[in-house]
Amino acid sequence: MESPQKYFEALPDPRIKRKQLHDFQGVIMLVLCGVIAGCDEWTTIEEYAKTKIDFLQTFLKLPNGIPSHDTFGDIFAQIDPVQF
Repeated sequence: MESPQKYFEALPDPRIKRKQLHDFQGVIMLVLCGVIAGCDEWTTIEEYAKTKIDFLQTFLKLPNGIPSHDTFGDIFAQIDPVQF
């Protein structure tokens, strides 16, 4: 089975370089996992990720931990929906 991350590899990171505290692909995958788990808000995705951090770290780069709900919202607000 192919990794879902493969589908988002070409998606450009819209953030300014100096504001890249969290791995872009990690953020995308955290949101994807959260949505699959039934989360429908940035706050619930953050809560989900914090409760599952040990598991998520087995396949995601999370050197700075789980992003805040504001970070999720900020990043996804900048992503071009057509490219996504």
